[in-house]
Amino acid sequence: MQRLRQESDVKRKTKDLNKTFPGLTRGEKNMVRGQVYNCWRTVTNNIFAAEDLENVKIRVRVYLDKDGSVKQVKPLGATKDYIPLDNVLYRQLVDSTINAFYRCKKIKNLPEGKYDYWQEFEFIFDPSEL
Repeated sequence: MQRLRQESDVKRKTKDLNKTFPGLTRGEKNMVRGQVYNCWRTVTNNIFAAEDLENVKIRVRVYLDKDGSVKQVKPLGATKDYIPLDNVLYRQLVDSTINAFYRCKKIKNLPEGKYDYWQEFEFIFDPSEL
């Protein structure tokens, strides 16, 4: 049973990665994800309890310059798309995700030849992957 659950989690995470960065390799996608997650940890600094983050996904649209600098980050979706969170907690999670990109300032080591794929992309933030 545990193995089936792990396989299901791997398939779900792979599906999310393919949805968020079409045209990039798995390694390139994981590199972006790792940079953002490191910045998110710095932003939150233990603000959220583990139970606050269960089953939560935050979707944002990210716009980057050719050098990988973060130009803009916008939230996507509505509260009803997520678990039943009160508006304050939902807003804090969205803000912390957006602030993580701005704190990173720049996503490093992106392949220049694939700028068309990463100049604008959807990012699904899933704290369970941390």
